[in-house]
Amino acid sequence: MESWRVPDALALELIGFAGKLGRDGKRPRFRLSTRQVKTLGYLEEIDHTARILHGDVGRWLRRRQRAAPFDGQTALDAMSEGGIPAMDSILRLLTRGAMKQAMRDRHSSR
Repeated sequence: MESWRVPDALALELIGFAGKLGRDGKRPRFRLSTRQVKTLGYLEEIDHTARILHGDVGRWLRRRQRAAPFDGQTALDAMSEGGIPAMDSILRLLTRGAMKQAMRDRHSSR
């Protein structure tokens, strides 16, 4: 979340943490639920794939995008509102983009 420049409150929201920041404004320590572990896995894969395609993931996450699954939202907003289904759609979109880029790179290096 730090490399994405995401505030702690939004980071907790993204993984589905029901609690709040501590009085000192810091992230609380807690054990991840099974669902949160799954969500974290999606976020890590999105980070990895978006980094390959876009370099600065934090910047890409904040750019409004017209294509589905964003429908004019930023990737952060879409993931925050749509949870795991939105993360799955975003990851599939990024994976397709990475595969297309790999094929272009392969053909251009011949």
